Amino acid sequence: MNNSLVRLVSELRVRLGSGVTASCSALGADSCELRLQNPVAAGEAVDIVLKTPLGRSLRFAAVPGEAATRDGDSRVRQLFTLVKGDGATRDALDGLLTQLRKDGHLELCLNEDVESRRGAGFVDVHLPHHSLPDLDGDAVSTDARLLGKPIRLPLVITGMTGGTARGGEFNLALAAVAQRTGLA
Repeated sequence: MNNSLVRLVSELRVRLGSGVTASCSALGADSCELRLQNPVAAGEAVDIVLKTPLGRSLRFAAVPGEAATRDGDSRVRQLFTLVKGDGATRDALDGLLTQLRKDGHLELCLNEDVESRRGAGFVDVHLPHHSLPDLDGDAVSTDARLLGKPIRLPLVITGMTGGTARGGEFNLALAAVAQRTGLA
């Protein structure tokens, strides 16, 4: 399969011009893989209407390729080559691919082992222990200012989840934590 295909976190609903419904299991800038009951005969381009995660519809033409049956599934996987559409269609498809890729990153972090095998980058950092028994812990302040705003600890939550509705939900949760704890 084409390496530019993006595996979808949740399959998108597809309707072919003939009224046949299918699900899109992978999508790329030049092709898509559909799962349907019966393969579409090779030849003429077919109209495809793709329902996006935001409920909009994206319409484009595609030429069906060979079909292959997936093990343990009665549906057929079939690769379609997208016919280059107008600029608005291409822009909409690019936007959808970006959204799916970003949501895929979130899904990967939630469900896969993505931690570095070497730790968080501090494996080679060794801090010597210097006890301070005469220090009053309550007298130590970790308060700081960042961009003129007070923070309780010199730590910053950095966002990397923007660009999609699901990413926005994560960022909202991170903002609530920052507000409660006094972090930036």
